[in-house]
Amino acid sequence: SVLFENEGLIRKFCISENAGLHYGFTLKNRTPGLYKYRMVKNSQVRDGISTRDIVLIQRHILQLERFADTAQVIAADVNFNGQLTAADITEIRRIILGVREQFTSAKPWYFLRQDWRNVAKPYRPISEIEFQGIQVNNFPLTNVNVFALKMGDVDLSYRGFGQHRTEERASSRMVTLETGPPQS
Repeated sequence: SVLFENEGLIRKFCISENAGLHYGFTLKNRTPGLYKYRMVKNSQVRDGISTRDIVLIQRHILQLERFADTAQVIAADVNFNGQLTAADITEIRRIILGVREQFTSAKPWYFLRQDWRNVAKPYRPISEIEFQGIQVNNFPLTNVNVFALKMGDVDLSYRGFGQHRTEERASSRMVTLETGPPQS
């Protein structure tokens, strides 16, 4: 979902999944300035999370193999206490096992501004690097990039945007595959 601070400025917006996830909107008035909006995705909590992520967090905690990417540290800290501990592992394990449907403190997805790596600092809230809108100086503005971060996906393996694979569609319902000649 795309949530606009002032939806009165927007004529329409649409979603297209042709080459990834794209949002588009048209402004009612072509006025330069700051347009505040944010993206929200509260589904697919389990997608991209596996026991491999838990092992990577354990190896990081034990200092056997430290995370090389800041995104891994942010994705692993699912309880937002600023530290990677066994509590984060427990939270991810509960999601994997289906004991919990959502993280206790974190949303499943965060959309970070394009320059998030330059402004991310340890022990600062994620809200400081979240995408919150764009400054439009010239028209037409055709592209704004954001970084989609899947919480709990420490190995950054999620590749599901725009892909309609059978196993993803079938994960929420019972599917039976029948073979043989068709019957009426």
